[in-house]
Amino acid sequence: MDDIIDINDFAYGLPDELNDYLGIKKQDERNGAIPRTFVEDCFGITPGSFDRYLLRGKSKDGRVSVWRRFDEKKISYQVKPVDKPSLIIQYETKRLNLSQTIPISLGYSPFGEKPYLTCECGYKGKLYLKPGSNYWFCRKCCDLIYELQTFSKRSIAGFLRYHLNRYFKLGIMRAKVKRIEYLFNGAAKYTRKARAVLKMSYKCAMPNQSLKI
Repeated sequence: MDDIIDINDFAYGLPDELNDYLGIKKQDERNGAIPRTFVEDCFGITPGSFDRYLLRGKSKDGRVSVWRRFDEKKISYQVKPVDKPSLIIQYETKRLNLSQTIPISLGYSPFGEKPYLTCECGYKGKLYLKPGSNYWFCRKCCDLIYELQTFSKRSIAGFLRYHLNRYFKLGIMRAKVKRIEYLFNGAAKYTRKARAVLKMSYKCAMPNQSLKI
């Protein structure tokens, strides 16, 4: 696979362009510390990445794509609905064909059971593939931070970057809302995604942009 970049091919360090492309931060010359990797620079998977097969109680093979900014990674998967449900994924990284078995934990919601991907540390939630890593772990195990956390809102540039980031984030969240309300015990309630849009819009002082779908 000639289109895959192997970090080991660059014995004297990566060019700056590739550092930016791969999400690898250069060493800070002032204190020797290496800045932590951003969540946005990692591939991420959730139960929603694999459609609804995690709850159907049947073995299922498939292939999906996950994204990191503008990079795509294809993942082959197999659902094992046994006594301890698990998800087996196969993917390529650094010219290696790798496989990882991820336990599936079941929780409960008003609509029934809900699956969660389980990290080796026991955390239930989204898992990430960090640049330069071979396996998927939670955000805490990968020591990740959000790019938003590096913005200084005390400066004019940081203030503008922060609100521009939130504006685009809100637009993406709004695009994912398919239904605003549902009936529960005879009363209308906002869907989970609609509530998230409302919370984000008021937090960012943009109430007029909330649920104009």
